[in-house]
Parts: sequence; structure tokens; C-alpha cells
Amino acid sequence: MKKNKSDYKKNKSYYSIPDDLQESDLPVTREVMFTLKKNQLYYSIAEVSMNYGLPYSTLRYWESEFKELKPKRNKRGVRFYRKEDLEVLDKIFFLIKQENYTIEGAKKAMKAEKNKESNSQKLLNNLLDARVLLWNLRNKITDLSNGN
Repeated sequence: MKKNKSDYKKNKSYYSIPDDLQESDLPVTREVMFTLKKNQLYYSIAEVSMNYGLPYSTLRYWESEFKELKPKRNKRGVRFYRKEDLEVLDKIFFLIKQENYTIEGAKKAMKAEKNKESNSQKLLNNLLDARVLLWNLRNKITDLSNGN
């Protein structure tokens, strides 16, 4: 029996919540979820969608909104998520689904976090440079004291 488009609308789409579940029954925490194989290099959008409990369209939308989320694509345009993409997705998921940020609020929070990380990296680099300078001074002082 051939199905019409109207049949799909009546029966809901393949990624919608089953009738016996409420949206509040779905897992919101990351602890319950991560069922992906950890030794895999790439994950399909289906695996990621099932893992987070999100429809494909939400993942694609977040990809268009957050420049940090850039899954690789093959020649046919099929998305493959790497571990780096999942880390970014974790942050987005946490901000939007658990902290109830808006898309714009999540963007600002991620930008602020990135600026904080870059400032921390600059500070770390300055401290490492100072350490090298002090180490060289110490060696020169020991050389001078041994030479006299």
C-alpha cells in the first residue's frame, strides 16, 4: 500500500516523540545519554540525534547558528561529527536545554567563554616566558658565582 504525504502528517514524523512518552520523560542530562562508541572517529547525524534526543532538524539548525559547530561532510553532503564537534554540541546542549538560554544567549555565553580561554592562554604564555627568563637569569648567576 502506497502512503501519501498526508499519512505521514497523521502518524507524525519518524523523529517525533512516541505517544506513550511525554517530553518531560526524555533525558535532559548528558550522563544518561552518551551511548556512542568512544573509539569511533566519526558519528553520523542519526547517532548524534539519538544520543542527544534531538531531531535532525535541530542539529542542522544549531549548525547554521553556531559557527563553532562544523561537522565534516562527505561528497554527498552527509554530516559526520567528530569528537570536537560533540564537545561543542555538549556546550550548546547544556546552555540551551539545561540552562534554558536562548540561541542568542548561548552564542554570547560561548563567545565569552572563548574570550576567557584566550585570555587564560595569553596569561599562561606570559608566565611561561617569565619562567624561561628567570631560568636563564638563574643560570647566568650560578655561572658568575662559580667563575669567581
